[in-house]
Amino acid sequence: MVDIARMLRARLGAAAKRVPRFQLPDWVVRLAAKRDPSVQQLLPLLGQIRNATSEKAMRLLGWSPRSNEEAVVGTAESLLRFGLLKP
Repeated sequence: MVDIARMLRARLGAAAKRVPRFQLPDWVVRLAAKRDPSVQQLLPLLGQIRNATSEKAMRLLGWSPRSNEEAVVGTAESLLRFGLLKP
């Protein structure tokens, strides 16, 4: 997530002013979970490295995806264009 935030700030300039600049430490998330039940859902994910791949779609369908950066920035630009993000 930190890499995505860095990428958005670099590519979107002023439009990315609300993108977080740091990662919350696990202990802050655990503390917040004591007060907010919706944060409790995140606790099992703390410390896990999640990795997804498009290898099967590429192999079976002959599909070639856009680069990660192009996909993330394109999504953010679309959300901005349709007014789905706060200014």
